[in-house]
Amino acid sequence: MCYFISALFHILKWPIKVEIFLQKIDHIMCCVYCVSTLLLWSYALFPLKIQMPLTITSIILLIINVYKILSHEPSLVIQS
Repeated sequence: MCYFISALFHILKWPIKVEIFLQKIDHIMCCVYCVSTLLLWSYALFPLKIQMPLTITSIILLIINVYKILSHEPSLVIQS
């Protein structure tokens, strides 16, 4: 899903509102991808007493980041 949204966003030309929406989804998918990779590695490498705080912190920060991405007004720069 991450690569599909990113490919759609970067390859095709979109109306401005659709482009803003796709860019936000693209950024959210990058965050989810990073957190899921971090959590998989933490479960593979660390003991449980480190895994749980890292998991909770990562999920809380992911939720905050997703909220900020969705609620932030885009800065529009006219590109020629």
